[in-house]
Formats: sequence, structure tokens, C-alpha cells
Amino acid sequence: MALPVDSFFRQNKRKPVSRVSPASRKAPELELCWSVIFKESYFHFGVHVVVLSILTMFIVLLHASLYLKAPSPIFSMHESLVLPSDSILARDHTAKYHAIVYPSGIFGMGTFYTAVLGEGVGLSSLAQRYQLSIATLLSINKLTNLDESHYLDVVRVPFMDGLLVDFSREKSIQSIANHYGVDIDLLRATNHLSTETVTVKGQIFIPGHTMSPSKLRRMIGDSFIYPVFGTLTQTFGSNRDSITGLDIYDNGIIFQTQVNTPVLAIADGTIIDSGFHVRFGHYLLVQHQQYRVFYGYLGQAPETTMSLRIKQGEVIGKTQNKGKYGYCFLSIILDGEAINPIPLLR
Repeated sequence: MALPVDSFFRQNKRKPVSRVSPASRKAPELELCWSVIFKESYFHFGVHVVVLSILTMFIVLLHASLYLKAPSPIFSMHESLVLPSDSILARDHTAKYHAIVYPSGIFGMGTFYTAVLGEGVGLSSLAQRYQLSIATLLSINKLTNLDESHYLDVVRVPFMDGLLVDFSREKSIQSIANHYGVDIDLLRATNHLSTETVTVKGQIFIPGHTMSPSKLRRMIGDSFIYPVFGTLTQTFGSNRDSITGLDIYDNGIIFQTQVNTPVLAIADGTIIDSGFHVRFGHYLLVQHQQYRVFYGYLGQAPETTMSLRIKQGEVIGKTQNKGKYGYCFLSIILDGEAINPIPLLR
């Protein structure tokens, strides 16, 4: 039986640290427009100043050392979100964490992105950002399943779909191109092979080569994918309101991204409720395995029916237009309790 959304969130056991009367609570529009910056701290003011000073010095030194070792990112977050997907240089920046992307070569083969991951950015969201198959990212990062990506800090992102193939014996470039039906010039270009190179051995990126759906399904397993790629502007749990300074408890997370960005189902599931909520706008409630997942801030009423089965990666709506950006709210419920979605997303 489908639950009304208000009953759903009452079961969610929302527990604000500081109670706020309905009359003094901020309007939903204000809640959507401000990101949580600081979490609660119990330091005295003097100690707080010392700690912040030390952290500031550490961050400055860290940035200076990274600046000397790595290519300088050239785009801000807002600019990078509107870059074409095939752009070679990009920088993606989250509100509290960074996913810095710059071109590099590893083992002397090809040009591709090196993405330094942070919270709110995973392998599946990078696939959405650069319009690549998850199979491509699994292959080039030598992963046997999607869950392994959770333990990576840095991943490789090629500039086009394809698979990494390991040749234990030397083979001619022409024979590889013929076998996989790839243009030989494209094969050379994607692997930085000169025209003088006739044979190759080891790892070669085969552009356009795909993985069978059944094999990809096995590699993804029960892992949840990200619904969108975007900036994580609200984290789960206790936060401090940036306007009132009051402590609040958030049952979900919010991604900021482009307007009308497709929102994907994080796993196979069954729709059990949909409608409109005064705070979360158009929403969809889906049963994914033992979890109930609430998708909010959808741009329009979902064209769905109850008990409809949906597939992982299927478009279930688009992000709500809140001016310059779109937003996606995600809340995951297990046994009547809201849990942090981030550790489950890959």
C-alpha cells in the first residue's frame, strides 16, 4: 500500500537538534536556495579562532603544493557544468569537495581525464557527466565490479566509450583494427601510437568496443548508481542553517545541477507513490530492494503508474527549475529510518 508522503516523512523520525516553531520556520524557497556551510561546533570562541587559523594555513600550504605538482584546473564549477561532454580540459567542483579533472597519460597510452573523487561524485555520476557507459569506466580502471570504485580516490576517464584490452602477445595494429572493426587512425590516436609503430603488446584502449549487457549487469550487481551528476549542496544529518544559525536535521541530500537534467533510477524497483509536496515539489517514491527511495524536486509530474517496474538507469524525471540551476533531492529509508545515501551510491 502506497504511503502518503507526509506519513512517509513522519515515519522518517526527523529529529531537529533545536526545535523551531512552524511560525518561525523558513519558507521552503529559502531552504532550497541556501547551502549548509558549517556543522555544529562545541569549541569556545578563542579555541575556534586558533583551530580555524591552523586549518587555513594548512589548506594554503596544501593548495600551494598541489599547484606545483598538477596541471592547474581552468574552469570553475558553474562553467564546467555547461562544457560539451567531449571537452578535453574540464574542472568539476562540488560545494564542499572537489572532483578535479585534467588530461593526462598513463603508461604512455592515450589522452584521458584523471578524476580526483570527492563525496557526492562517483563512477556512475562521472559516466553521466561525460556521457559514457559505466562499462567503459569499469574497464579502464580495471575494476571487476562497481562496488570496488568506492575505495578509489582517483579514476581514469577516457574521452570516448571503449574498453581496455590486454594483449599478452605482440599483435599488429592492423590486425587489432580489423578484429574489432575500428578505424586504424582512430586506434592510433586514442592510444598515442605513432605511424612508425606496427605492433603492440599490453593494454590497448579499443574505442567504441562495448561490453555485453549481461556482463555489465553482473559487474554492477546490487550497487546503487547516482541519480544525477551535480554539486552536493545539502548533506545528510545534523547541519546548521546558514541564515538562522539554528541546528537542523536533514533526512536526505540535495544535488545542484543543470536545469532539466535527467534524473535516473538508482536501482531496479517498483513505484509505490507519486505526487506533489509543498516542500519537495513533484516526487516519486520507489521500492528498491529493501529500501524505499524518495526522489524530490522533479521538474514536472512523473508520467508513471503505481506498481510500475523501473530499471536501473532509467530516466524517471528531470530536475526542477529553480532559476539558474536544477535540483534533485534524494532520501533513502530503511526499516522506517532515514539513512545517509552517500555510502550506498557508486
